Amino acid sequence: GHPGIGQGTPLFQPAVLILHGAPGLPSCCIEPLAVSLCGQAGNTCYVYDQLGCGLPNAHSLKQGISDLRDVLEFLHESLGESEVHVVGHGLGGVLLMEALIRSGLWRREASLELPRVPKLRSVCLMGAPSSTATLRSEACRLFRRARSEVGQEEADTRFWLRHFHSGADTLGEAHMRAVWEPWNQWVIRGWSLSRDEVAQKYVAATGGVPFLSLRGEEDFVNEECVKAWRGVGDAMSSRGGGASSGGFPEEGLR
Repeated sequence: GHPGIGQGTPLFQPAVLILHGAPGLPSCCIEPLAVSLCGQAGNTCYVYDQLGCGLPNAHSLKQGISDLRDVLEFLHESLGESEVHVVGHGLGGVLLMEALIRSGLWRREASLELPRVPKLRSVCLMGAPSSTATLRSEACRLFRRARSEVGQEEADTRFWLRHFHSGADTLGEAHMRAVWEPWNQWVIRGWSLSRDEVAQKYVAATGGVPFLSLRGEEDFVNEECVKAWRGVGDAMSSRGGGASSGGFPEEGLR
């Protein structure tokens, strides 16, 4: 924590838990984000590596949700974190939204006299698809487009390598420790959430906490892949509140 403006006592900010989900890469690839949140915003930041090195599949998703609950209980009971902002990075967002919307992780906790996990303060998705089938089809479409527009057979491979190996210096270490599996292994086949399901369940599942969805301008997770998250805005609008966009301002993580 750090002293608040105009206050003489420390102001302890809610913790931030990042659910890492870059396919095949350990969480060290997003350490700059954790450092930024700790240094600039003053939050304590924890990074959770999904089971299978960010490679969820139909078999591991259920176990991943159970493991996530254990992590949250540890934060609350052993580390004393009473509140938490949760960030779903890539396929970590799939795990997060499945746990929230369909498994009711925080909904059950709200009914307990002594909850065992930190209170949820906000939800943020970073490059998280609402449909893995759409993610795969859009990525394949971009590959075909790269090949046809450049006019060279290997253009799609160079496009992928440039995208996959771009970014912070921490990616170098991450790639050395990477686990690689083909699409049909590391994409959760057939997983999706619809805009209607999100709209119907988000408020009950989270208490209507602020929500933000981010994606890179040139990310494989493009606009088509995140349409369902607009259901949060639908849910907020139906409540008659002012957060109809489902987003929160920059200071929302503080």
